[in-house]
Amino acid sequence: MAEFLNSHTTSIFISRPADHVYDHMARARRVAHWEPADPAHPDRGLVLTDEDGALGVFPLFDRDWLVLDQIVAIEPYDEMLIAQRLVPNGEGAELIVTMFQPERMGDDAFRELIESMELSMKTLKRIMEMQGRFEDRPMRARSVSVFIDRDPASVFEFVSQIRGLPQWAMQFIRSMSRAGGDWSAAPRGSVRVRLHNNPAAGIADQRIVPEPDREFLVPLRVLPNNAGAEVAVTMFQPEEMPDHVFDKMVDMLGRELEVLRDLLKLRGFEKAA
Repeated sequence: MAEFLNSHTTSIFISRPADHVYDHMARARRVAHWEPADPAHPDRGLVLTDEDGALGVFPLFDRDWLVLDQIVAIEPYDEMLIAQRLVPNGEGAELIVTMFQPERMGDDAFRELIESMELSMKTLKRIMEMQGRFEDRPMRARSVSVFIDRDPASVFEFVSQIRGLPQWAMQFIRSMSRAGGDWSAAPRGSVRVRLHNNPAAGIADQRIVPEPDREFLVPLRVLPNNAGAEVAVTMFQPEEMPDHVFDKMVDMLGRELEVLRDLLKLRGFEKAA
């Protein structure tokens, strides 16, 4: 089995449009005391050097998909991927962040790093909402992730095929059928399911359409975790759904990710027929 890094996925609601938050976060990299890693190409990364060593931040941004991933190099640790993306939540945005613990970083240091990131997320929320906020109630969000001992490209190829969903998302989707260009899920055949895939970013979002004017987003990302893959899924709670039902569905989602892990581990990667 491949070695894997401990991970932590969390999210926060920001009562501002997602593209506004993206633009603010993209600009916020240009802060005082940081120097370009490459003076000839200042947008390729920044480095901060102080008495504790050097810290480098190298962006992997994609505005079309509202992705703000970055590689962080912290002396004396290994490089670390901080995966960040924004998805709509009502009129606002949900910022979803996944962090991986470098091999040479101890558990206490990683916990401190998580606390620092969560504080930064709260600070970002406060700064952005000073510009105005919406009155609508955002949907509650929960994130679940699992390590899979397969290379990320193979895992992505499997989860990004809509016909493969019944093989692992059994609690929600028993079978798929196609009519008129749309895929519908059983046991509720009127519920349409669409996948929005971005292989470069590992995004395989599920968009559930129970009615023509309603759509629920289930953001899914496949991220590299050493030689394997981390699959992170976020679930939103619709306003009409009771808390205990939502909590049960999140538990079911966690079990489905374990099914996905075991399926790819035991059977190996196979394209959905």
